[in-house]
Order: sequence, then C-alpha cells, then structure tokens
Amino acid sequence: MKMIVIADDFTGSNDTGVQLAKKGARTEVMLSASQKPSRRADVLVINTESRAMPADQAASAVYAALSPWCETSPAPLVYKKIDSTFRGNIGAEVTAAMRASQRKLAVIAAAIPAAGRTTREGKCLVNGVPLLETEFASDPKTPIVSSRIAEIVALQSELPVYEVFLQDVRRGGLSALLTAYAAEGEGIIVVDAVEERDLTLIAQAACEQPSMPLLVGAAGLANALPVELFMQDRQRLPAAGTGGGRFSGCRYWWWPVR
Repeated sequence: MKMIVIADDFTGSNDTGVQLAKKGARTEVMLSASQKPSRRADVLVINTESRAMPADQAASAVYAALSPWCETSPAPLVYKKIDSTFRGNIGAEVTAAMRASQRKLAVIAAAIPAAGRTTREGKCLVNGVPLLETEFASDPKTPIVSSRIAEIVALQSELPVYEVFLQDVRRGGLSALLTAYAAEGEGIIVVDAVEERDLTLIAQAACEQPSMPLLVGAAGLANALPVELFMQDRQRLPAAGTGGGRFSGCRYWWWPVR
C-alpha cells in the first residue's frame, strides 16, 4: 500500500479515488475502517463519514481509521481529503491525521481551479466570490464562519497556522518555507492556488521535503501528485477509462483491466 486517503464523506472518497485511478493506480474505496483491502491496491481510500459529526468525534474517527495504516515501514503517503469549500471539521480532522501519521506539518491546498474553487491571500473563493458570501456559508449542517482558511482551521486546532501566498508559490519559495516551518515544530500551512500549475508546484515542494508532510486537499491536489508517490511499481498503467470498475460486497474497487 503506497498511499492512504482519508475522507469525511462518500462523495469525497470517490472524487479523489477516481482522480488517482485515472492516473493508473489500483484504487480501493472502503466504506468503513473495519474492512480489509486487497493486496493489489496501490491506494486505499477510507471514508469516515465524519463531516457532520461533533469535532471531537470526528477527530477520534480519523485517528482510529488512519493510525493502524501508519505503523508499517515504510509508512505510506497520507492524503487528507477535505471539502473544497471547507465544510466539516477541518481543524479537528487535520490535527488528528497529523497525530495518527506522525507528521509535523500539514499542507492545505484545497483549490479546484477547473471548478472555480481557488485560494488567494489565504481566502477561499468560489468563482471569485469570497466563501462567506456564497450559498455554502449557510450550509445547515456545517455552516461556514469565515472566508479565511486559517481562521476556519484555527477554530478546531491549537497548532499554529501559517499562510503562504501565491507569489511565494510561483517564485519557487514554498519548499524553503516548508523546511523552515518544520524546523520550528508542528504547524499547518495554508497555501494559495489559483491555477492547476500552482497545485503542481505545491506537490513538487512537498515532495522535496526530508519528511513528507500530511497533504490536505480536494481532488485538485490529488490530481497534481506525481504517480511515483502512489504506484506499487513505477510503471504507469493504462488509464482507468480503458478498464472498468466493480462492486464487491461493501467495497468499491477501481483498477485498469489488463
């Protein structure tokens, strides 16, 4: 198992799983943490269904689901899937995932530029409109209280939250900043992204770290990850669109059919 994705709802599980399957990974989405994956899987996606839970319960669910998979050597890449409009228990679940995976840093880049979801100067924008001014702010189960991502995260986490703006990403300064933040201790870093190339730069900077941070994002950042991070062997497989998927019990499998 090269990569573990932990998501807070079923739709998010599938969104990210499909992105990785399209790049050739054998991806398995589990509907509960108690299920056992196939040995064939490159990527295991676990749905905790915790978006609308109280924060402490959501944190416990994430920790319990993720920690057993992080006791192996070498440890897998861990990707915390969140909603691109930051609904749910963002701070609590990111912190729990950091603890379970023993990561000092978490890098949050939840932009999906193709869907109009971007991050600029630390704020989440939906088609250019600040998040708090959109219909997502009044979600009945998980209402939004700020457009500023750092403020949303800090509501449920005691860890320091930093912001890296677009100019530093595009000037190639993100890798050095991540290294500096790691030297200071634990922290959560919110990173701007307006275009697909920004997500690629973020993924590259994360890969350059001596210790891979916890990656936090939506389908956009997952799609930007190099295949070497999550393939069992480094030979690229045919795209998922040339194969097929199937249901097996309560599991959803998706891998290219050879």
